[in-house]
Amino acid sequence: MKGLIKKDFLILKRSSKMILFLLVIYFICSIDANGMESSILPFMMAVLCNSTFSYDEYNKWDPYAMTLPGKKNTVIAAKYAMTLVVMMIAFVFTVVISYIMGTVRGDYSLGISFQDGLLGVSLGILAIAIIFPLIIKFGLEKGRIAIMIGSIGLAAFFMIVGSIIEVPKNVAGFLEVYLVYLLPLLAMTLLIGSYFLSTKIYSKKEF
Repeated sequence: MKGLIKKDFLILKRSSKMILFLLVIYFICSIDANGMESSILPFMMAVLCNSTFSYDEYNKWDPYAMTLPGKKNTVIAAKYAMTLVVMMIAFVFTVVISYIMGTVRGDYSLGISFQDGLLGVSLGILAIAIIFPLIIKFGLEKGRIAIMIGSIGLAAFFMIVGSIIEVPKNVAGFLEVYLVYLLPLLAMTLLIGSYFLSTKIYSKKEF
């Protein structure tokens, strides 16, 4: 599996200019960030990891991978493992840059910077948990369409529910304090389910 992970990192290396661009955008957003702007880096990196599927599809990697020794789910496990490593690196960058910029402004603490990192990583992991099975099931192009339709539908659902249901103040207060710590647990739970779903889908595919 190490070879598969290395292969995906070599693909990401080809996107080094895009990664540098994202870092610049993140740095600019962090200069005067007061909320989710400072947490966006892990999410952007998670989306960028989808480019590995594009290269695999273009170079017809999957049929070749099936000739390699090992189980089919090793290919999927390598995708998830590589993306989690990227998430951890992005988390460190988020905490460090958030703390530095907050210190310069005089309105941040290490605890807030850590929360920014947790929020960003959670959003990134949630994105992976949703996107990966769709791409594996439908392919990159159809997967993107499914993601777009699903995102619009989900946003519309939350807008409608939010306009109909009023969240009690005690629940809102609880979420405001603890959501940043509950979200990573939810994200990891969904990621585990996403992994097993992806391996099931991949094992039934014929190349």
